[in-house]
Amino acid sequence: ASRDMSNSIARGVASIFREKMDVFDPPEFNQTSVIRCIVRLALKSKVEYVRLQTLNRAGFQQLQLDVHYIRGSLRKYVEEDPIVEMLLDEVLNAA
Repeated sequence: ASRDMSNSIARGVASIFREKMDVFDPPEFNQTSVIRCIVRLALKSKVEYVRLQTLNRAGFQQLQLDVHYIRGSLRKYVEEDPIVEMLLDEVLNAA
């Protein structure tokens, strides 16, 4: 339990000092940019939702599976977006 607590604290400190990325930059007037903004907003909402939940082991494993599937599915809509990748990682870190 102590080890889990120290890992959790370390992740929290790392997220504080992580390079600040602007998740909500204004979209350009094209389809790709609008989709990217919608995906970022949805993922940021998911991060906050997961952060407020208490998951058991099965719930966490399901979340890992969901993020893995979503990561693959989003690649055809949002190509190589480091902010989307960061937000997907944050969903798991928030759990």
